[in-house]
Amino acid sequence: MLECNMANDKPVTEVRLITILKEFSKDFRKEVQLDLQKLRGELRLDFQETLSQYREEEIIPRLDKINGRLDKIEQELRWIKQDIKSLKAESSTVVSMKNFASLRAKILSLQEELDEIKAKIGLAN
Repeated sequence: MLECNMANDKPVTEVRLITILKEFSKDFRKEVQLDLQKLRGELRLDFQETLSQYREEEIIPRLDKINGRLDKIEQELRWIKQDIKSLKAESSTVVSMKNFASLRAKILSLQEELDEIKAKIGLAN
């Protein structure tokens, strides 16, 4: 840094003063750069520690909750799929309205034929 010994120094001229200030500014700039590098390193470490702590305290617990919810949803979906399969199996054994109407028409037709046959042979209803 700038040291000044008044007894041994040459007289301060404008040129000498400019030279001294240039040297001072170079030394000051180097010190500031070193301080900034040190500060950047400290900030980087602090940021990494803070980020790691936030991850551990906030993000991971939230992700665990989300995973738990997803597990429950997956189980519910399995149950719904089973219900759908059961309903499909059930509906395949149930007669559709179209088939029901067709079967009913056949039964009524057969009933009429039976009534006609009974009438021909003399059986009463």
